[in-house]
Formats: sequence, structure tokens, C-alpha cells
Amino acid sequence: MLRALAFSFAALAASSAAFAQTATEPNEGSRIIYDSSTDTFSFAWFSHPAKTYFVQMTNDLMGSWEYIPVIEPGQNTVAEWGFSSNANQVFARLVVSDIFTLNAWADDFDLDGVSNYAELLLGTDPFVAETGFDPNADDDSDGVINGEDAAPGDPAVGQLSVTITSPANNATLD
Repeated sequence: MLRALAFSFAALAASSAAFAQTATEPNEGSRIIYDSSTDTFSFAWFSHPAKTYFVQMTNDLMGSWEYIPVIEPGQNTVAEWGFSSNANQVFARLVVSDIFTLNAWADDFDLDGVSNYAELLLGTDPFVAETGFDPNADDDSDGVINGEDAAPGDPAVGQLSVTITSPANNATLD
């Protein structure tokens, strides 16, 4: 009797393990969490090494998905991105790349001359080369070339600039 009970328990444990959720699928384990105390959301997922993650969002599953300016290199841990929204509903998904990179922000996965991060800021797809887009031209004549222009079609908007007021952990800037 004890042997039959032990066999039944082993069979149950083996079948449970076979159906347990794992984070091997790119969007498996991804979730949106709402924090009512701060009225904010976070989108979290398990990130794998040697993969780069881009985030797309939409308020309507029938509408278009838009890239958010988030690039996360896989770290074999949970990655999380916080955001706020006043929409009635919000959906997020991951676009995962296996392209080897040491700097996914500065690299240009679609080889069109515009960095991945600049493409996200411009609202273009970092995996689809822009046709007719010359990153070295200045289409809006604002003195900033398209590849460095925050809005290459708007002469009122120039180069995106970032100011670092103090390096972290007493680091130096080269």
C-alpha cells in the first residue's frame, strides 16, 4: 500500500512539473501590475542573457502597436519598466532580438544609419530600415542631421540633449 501511494505521489509530481510555467517563451511570465497607492503601472518579464528586449504598447488590441523608448539587455533576471497611463486599458508586449550586441542603444539593428534608441525616439521601427531616410541629411533645415535630430521633420525641434549633473558612484565621464 505504501509503495502504491509513493508511486502515485511520484507520478503526480512528475505530471505537475511537466505542466509548470517556465520563462522560455519571450512573453511568458510578462505581466502588467497596477500600484493603486501611486496610481502607476509596471511591466515586468523574465529576461534571458544574449537577448535584447524592446517594448511595444497599445490601448486597443485592434489598433497599432507603438514602440516605447525602452531597450533592456537580457540579464537572466526579471526586468521591469514603470509607467503611468490614464487610458481605460493598456496592453504591452515584447519584441525580442537575438542579434549580438554590446550596446543595443547605440547599435543599428536594421542597418539604416539610425541607432536603435534614436529610432524609438523618432517613432520608427528599429528592425525595419527606413527607405528614403538619410541619417546624414538635414531634411528640416534646423542645423541638426536627421540621425541626431529628435524630430527630423520638424524644424522647431533640434538635437535631443541629455545633461548629467553628477556621475553615479564617483565615476568619471570621458
